[in-house]
Amino acid sequence: MNLRGPGWNFAALSVLLAAVIPAVIWPGDNLWTNDEPRLIANAWHSNAAWHPAWGGLWGNFGIRYGPLPTHIYQLLLCITHNPPVLAALRGGLCAGVTAGSLLWIARSAGLSPWFAVAVLVAPQVLQFQRLLWDASFTIPLGTFVLAALASYVRGGGARSLVAAIAGAAFLATIHPQALPLSGAICGFLLWKHRPALRRHRKPIGIALTVFFALHAAYFTKFVYEVAQRLGGAVASGYPSGKAPHIAVLAPFLGGRLLAAPQDAYAPTGPDSWMQMLTAIVYPLCWIGIALAACRAWRLWKNCEPVEQSAQENETVPADTRCVRETLAAVAFATVVMQGLLFAAMRVPSGAQYFFGTFAAHVCLAWLAVEALPWAWLRGATTAVYGFAGASFSFHGMWIAHRDGCSVEPVQPTLGQQFALAQTLSHYDSPTVFSDVPHLQNYSQGVRAFLLLLPQSPGKKGARIFVTQRTGAGARRGEFALRELGVTEPLPKSATQIDVTPLPEGWFSPPKQAVMHWLGPVNTT
Repeated sequence: MNLRGPGWNFAALSVLLAAVIPAVIWPGDNLWTNDEPRLIANAWHSNAAWHPAWGGLWGNFGIRYGPLPTHIYQLLLCITHNPPVLAALRGGLCAGVTAGSLLWIARSAGLSPWFAVAVLVAPQVLQFQRLLWDASFTIPLGTFVLAALASYVRGGGARSLVAAIAGAAFLATIHPQALPLSGAICGFLLWKHRPALRRHRKPIGIALTVFFALHAAYFTKFVYEVAQRLGGAVASGYPSGKAPHIAVLAPFLGGRLLAAPQDAYAPTGPDSWMQMLTAIVYPLCWIGIALAACRAWRLWKNCEPVEQSAQENETVPADTRCVRETLAAVAFATVVMQGLLFAAMRVPSGAQYFFGTFAAHVCLAWLAVEALPWAWLRGATTAVYGFAGASFSFHGMWIAHRDGCSVEPVQPTLGQQFALAQTLSHYDSPTVFSDVPHLQNYSQGVRAFLLLLPQSPGKKGARIFVTQRTGAGARRGEFALRELGVTEPLPKSATQIDVTPLPEGWFSPPKQAVMHWLGPVNTT
C-alpha cells in the first residue's frame, strides 16, 4: 500500500474511527467494581490535597504500583467529575493513542493498517480500553513505545529515541506485567544502538530526570519495601496461580487478549461462530513467534539485517526490512521474558495479564499475516478476524446496553451505581440496608462516586433500603431505593452497609493468600 496516497489516508481514518467511536459510546455501561473506585478516590484525594499522587494501587504481592495512571485521572478530574464523561474521556484517550501508535508502526514497518482495525475492534481490547483500570494503560503506552522504537530504527531521529526510552521507563512502573516489553526495548537499544545513546545522552538525560522527579517519592518509599518483600512474593507465588512449568507457556496464550473471551455471555447462534472465528489470532501469534525466533537469530548473527519479503516477486525496502527485523527481535525477546516472569511469579494466563505485552503479541500476529504468501489470503484472514471481532463486540455492547449485566452474579454498571449515588447524596444517613450482593461486597463503587458529588442532604434521619429493581422495563443491575418505617422489618438477606464517601488511605493492600508473608492489613 502506498503510505502517502488516498488509500492510506482512508485506512488511517478507518483505524481511528474503529478505535475511538466504540470506546466512547455508552460509557455508563462500563463495569465499576473494585480497583476502579480505588483509583478515582486516590486521584480525588490527591487533587484535594493539591499534590500529585506519589503511588498507585497495591498489587497482589503487596507492592504498590507507580503513580502514572493516578496522575492521568487527576488531570481528567480537573476536566469533569461526571463519571460517565470521565469514562468516555479515558476510553477515547486510550483508544486514540493505541490507534495512532499502531498506525505509526504500520507506516514505519510498511505493514497493512487494516490489521490494526481488526485488532482495535476485538472484544477484549475494546472492553479494556474502556474500563477505568490502571494496568490497562500499558496497552496504549506499550504500543506507543514500540512505535517510537520502530520510527527511530526507520530514521526518526533523536525525538523517537527519547520517546522510546522515556516511555519504556514509565511503562515499567504501571504494572510488573509490562517489564518484559520495557526490558526488551531497552535491551535492544543497549545492544544495537549504544553509539546513538551516547550521541543523544543530553535529551535522554533530561527525559529520565523528569521521570525520576515525578517518581521520586514513589521510589524513595517503596524500593526498600519491594526488595524486602520480593523474596516472599516469589516463594509464595501469585494467589491461585499456575505451577511454573505451566505458567512459562503463557506467551503462547497471547491471543487470549486479542480473541473473544471464552467466558462471555454464553453466546449462541451467530455469536458462537464469531467467538470461534476470533480464535484465528492464536495460530497467527504462534506463527509470529516462530518467524520472530528466526529473524531474531539472523539479527543476532548479522549486524545489518537483510530479508526478502515473503510476498512473491517483491522486495521489502531496506529501511522497512530493518524495522520488521527490529519488531520481530523485540517481540521475541518480550515473550521469552514474559514466560520467565510468569513462571517465576506463577502468574495465571488471564487476558488481563497480557496488557503489558499487548504490543508485542499484536506485532507477532501482524508479521504472521504479512508473511502469508498471497494478497488475497492476507486480506481474507484480516477480514475474517476483524468482522468476527466487530460482530461479537458490538452485539455484546448492545445486549449490555439494552438488558444490563448478562452474567452471574449480577454486576451493576458504572451508570447504575452513579444513579444510586446521586440519590443517596440527598440523604444524611451514613449507612443503608441492602440485600444486593454486589453492594454488600463492593460498596466502594458508590462511596467513590459520593466523593465526586456535591452533598445536599435534604432528607434527614431516613432509614433506607436498597434492593434490585424488578418488573417490566427494568435492566439487570438497576437499584430500587425506598425509605422504611422505624419498625418495618427487613429481608433476612439484608445487611447494613457504610455509604460514607471513601476516606483517604482506604485503598490499602488487598487481602489475598500472599498476606501470610506480608502481614495483617487494615482495609477499613
